[in-house]
Amino acid sequence: MVRLTIRQVVWLVIAASILGGGGITVAAYFAAKWLDARRVAPAMSPAVNSDPLPDAEPAAQLDADERNNIAVYERVSPGVVNINTTSFVEDFFFGAYPQQGSGSGSIIDAKGHILTNYHVIEGANRLDVTLSDNTSYPATVVGADPDNDL
Repeated sequence: MVRLTIRQVVWLVIAASILGGGGITVAAYFAAKWLDARRVAPAMSPAVNSDPLPDAEPAAQLDADERNNIAVYERVSPGVVNINTTSFVEDFFFGAYPQQGSGSGSIIDAKGHILTNYHVIEGANRLDVTLSDNTSYPATVVGADPDNDL
């Protein structure tokens, strides 16, 4: 039985690591080339037809339910807002970096209070609210009920 010294074991581990890493690198290189060669080329787009389009048919009449849905949407959509959040996440390798999220909410009073789900704003360091007219405002949390996700 061959007895190896600690120095020999260390050199064997280093050599095996280098050979293993090189083998993985070569395998990844050839796998990428093989996958790239198997990629299907995009289809050619057909020639553009210069014939004029036929006249569009008149729109179908809306029934009462559809008209009602449209009226409800037009009435409530100004009260729906978009909420953008920024949180700073700590990572062992990359340190702190910003993570963004978004959700929606509803304006519930004349003061501009917004009701949204707690998971939308949970852990956020910064909140920005965008209204239906695309104006944006910074926001702060004034209350929360995590048990009910509000």
